[in-house]
Amino acid sequence: MGYRQLTRRLRLKYNLQVRRDTVMKSLRIIDPEGVECRKRRRLKRRRYGTPGPNFLWHVDGWDKLAPFGIFIHGAVDGFSRRILWLEVNSTNKKPSIIASHYLNAVLQLEGVPRRLRSDRGTENTIMGNLQRFFRWHDPDDFAGSASFLEGKSCGNQRIEAWWSKFREGGGGWWMNLFKDLRDTGFYRDDCLIKECLKFCFLPVIRRELRLVVELWNTHNIQRQTRCEVEGGKPDVMFFTPEIHGKENYLVNVDIQDVEACQEMYAENCVDYNENFEELVRLIKPDYEPPSSEQEALKLYIEITDCLKNV
Repeated sequence: MGYRQLTRRLRLKYNLQVRRDTVMKSLRIIDPEGVECRKRRRLKRRRYGTPGPNFLWHVDGWDKLAPFGIFIHGAVDGFSRRILWLEVNSTNKKPSIIASHYLNAVLQLEGVPRRLRSDRGTENTIMGNLQRFFRWHDPDDFAGSASFLEGKSCGNQRIEAWWSKFREGGGGWWMNLFKDLRDTGFYRDDCLIKECLKFCFLPVIRRELRLVVELWNTHNIQRQTRCEVEGGKPDVMFFTPEIHGKENYLVNVDIQDVEACQEMYAENCVDYNENFEELVRLIKPDYEPPSSEQEALKLYIEITDCLKNV
């Protein structure tokens, strides 16, 4: 915190009127290193570290497409930065949907992480309870309730940092496309138009996300010595931590328990209203499901043009 911000904080929070030069001189005595870093515009960041794969999973949602009825949800392993899931749905309000993503990953790996972290929110309640359930009788210090962490997004830094890379690497393109449709009058906040957008684009986005996962998990991350960040390919670091002198912290679970939980929280989240496809077939009987962004955009324009005359 710089002297200007601290002066204002003293005034607003403690009703103390202190001269700026007095605060500046005090900071130089109390926090000389911080003053020097601010002079160079370089602050020392908190270092992140986990002892190995599956020690901590970071879970979060990306809501930049929420105004258009599209929600992306993902999870990243804290050590390897491997993407564990990256899914797109038409809602983020159902806790069972988030739980189903978690259970699919658990079933695939045949185990759960030592700890799981998410933002505080009702959509994560079932997932958090499942994590606690699977870890309830384990003997380590992070068993039971301690196995699930929730808090502010700033504390979920691994996946928050990944979202910024996702935006640069493709997510931002979708944001700009839908904003352009809105700004040019091809999209408005109307239930029917929103269903049309989801009908045309959600399957294409889902295929694109699978490609994003594959490319990310197999690319090479450069080692950063000053940040104590391991380098390597996420898939390799995740499945063969011995190469880096680390161990796998996956906690094995009973597959029958996982399958029982899947049956209990099975959620069929449809991409769009089931009646909308019938409407499309009525106004455009020869339509073909789009296989690319360009085809999805073309179909969207054609359907919305037809809807104007319905």
